Amino acid sequence: VDLPRRHLGELETLLARAPHLSGQALVETPLACGGMAGCGACAVPGRRGARLACQDGPVFDLKDLMSHGQG
Repeated sequence: VDLPRRHLGELETLLARAPHLSGQALVETPLACGGMAGCGACAVPGRRGARLACQDGPVFDLKDLMSHGQG
């Protein structure tokens, strides 16, 4: 899945309805620091707290993007 960061809430709603879905998502987000992990502009919310797309991604497991999900 190729997903703009602004649509993460919609993804969480979809996964809550279909918890059997699995896979990965490329989260499109600004990388203002050029990938140096210094500014936090690319922070992506998830189950285990915010992750930096420039350092931890930009590809994330779908289940990790759910802020309150199971999996």
